[in-house]
Amino acid sequence: MSLASGMVRLAKAAGIGAVGAGLLGAAGCAIGGKLSPEAAFALSASALSGTDRFSFDGRLSAYDPDGRLADQAGYRGEVTGHKPAALAWEGTAASSFSSSYWSHPLSLVSYVESGSSEVKAAASNPNEVVLEMKLDPEAARRRIRDELRNQMRAVAEETGVLIADSQGTTISQAKLKIEESNRVLEEALKSLSVTTSCRWTADRRTWFPKKLSEESVLSYTLAGKRYSEKRISETNFERKADSGTIQDVAATK
Repeated sequence: MSLASGMVRLAKAAGIGAVGAGLLGAAGCAIGGKLSPEAAFALSASALSGTDRFSFDGRLSAYDPDGRLADQAGYRGEVTGHKPAALAWEGTAASSFSSSYWSHPLSLVSYVESGSSEVKAAASNPNEVVLEMKLDPEAARRRIRDELRNQMRAVAEETGVLIADSQGTTISQAKLKIEESNRVLEEALKSLSVTTSCRWTADRRTWFPKKLSEESVLSYTLAGKRYSEKRISETNFERKADSGTIQDVAATK
């Protein structure tokens, strides 16, 4: 059972039909003889932020301590005028609360930009540049911690909406279950450690990113026992044909 799954089940034990369970998801050799991995990533990240219109889609999967799939959700969205314009979730973990239950997929890009402790060049090809990076452990922990807390707030919000449909459950009982869920979460967060590895694939000519893959491993202690969970996500980017950029980036070969 995953950490968030356990909290949701505590709420469900009060007769509340909450929707959603589970986890919520060094300088190297030069690239092309000219750019270091860090410089290549900075260039590609700038190509993304400098593009005024692009779409993205992907999937997030969370696995419980037994290695079983606990949650999965697909998503697709669009950025217009350099600002998120739309985001839709779909799948087993998607609900009307997904926008608050899950972090925005593009938030990972910000963490990678500001919190990468290591960037390495991976096997590339004539058309693509592939980079591998690890988030700073504290940045990785902070990202997951904030998402888990947001998930707990989303569950509490949904609980309030669904209380009217519950049978044999008083408001006070429901509140007690939510309080217990929060207590369990905060206990786990005290010992939470996270490792997050990412893979960034960019077009070699334009430097616009094609894909961002993530694998995060969460470890925490509850009731004296150590648990480990895994989260995997993959986001694909597509620049709109009529999109403009702040600055066209020349290819580096």
